[in-house]
Amino acid sequence: MHEKNAASMSQPEIDHARAYPTNRQLLTAQELAAALKTNHKDLYRMAAAGRIPSYKIGSSRRFLLEEVLAVCRDLGPEPSRLRRRG
Repeated sequence: MHEKNAASMSQPEIDHARAYPTNRQLLTAQELAAALKTNHKDLYRMAAAGRIPSYKIGSSRRFLLEEVLAVCRDLGPEPSRLRRRG
């Protein structure tokens, strides 16, 4: 019989269903832009600036519609608040 070492026992268990939800779809900037009726280049800029959530997968950037919509709701009804300033 093998005993578990202390290091492996101290690591928390990961709820993979929660960490990697399968019911959520990662969208490209073009797909998200079509859904939001905006320009995909603006989405890339906002994501790079940290204004909207995104995920880097290799050299690609992907978005979860639910997360971006939540940010839009938090900003309020004024859509221009998402746009670049300056």
